[in-house]
Amino acid sequence: MKKVKLTSKIKKIFIISDVGTNIGLGHYTRSLLLNKEIKYYLKKKIKIFNYYFHWPNSKNLGLRSILKDKLNQYIFKKIHQHSPSSICFNISRFLEPEVYSLIERIKKSRKEIIFYAIDGFIKKKKFFKKIWIPNITLKKK
Repeated sequence: MKKVKLTSKIKKIFIISDVGTNIGLGHYTRSLLLNKEIKYYLKKKIKIFNYYFHWPNSKNLGLRSILKDKLNQYIFKKIHQHSPSSICFNISRFLEPEVYSLIERIKKSRKEIIFYAIDGFIKKKKFFKKIWIPNITLKKK
């Protein structure tokens, strides 16, 4: 794997993901892997906070997650508490429209925070420094 040069400005990263029986564990698994890879490449220069949200009609699968209706309030509280330099949205297409206003509010109040997205947010790309669209290629049998 090619090493990616990241700036030393990144000190704290929030990874926001949704989980639950409606959408599965893919975002949860990806956030764990992303956490591991960031720590590998940046060594001890980084602090990562993973936050998981679930839907009211979905079981939270026993993970430590917060009801999505409290996402805005919870994230603002954590931003005030930890002052992240970056926020990465690793969420499903179902939650994406729900966080547009959150992103706009954060952008207005905390201009220094850099936003990243995984697998979505194409309609709102102006808010993000980078959007990563992962894909999987399987060999034909």
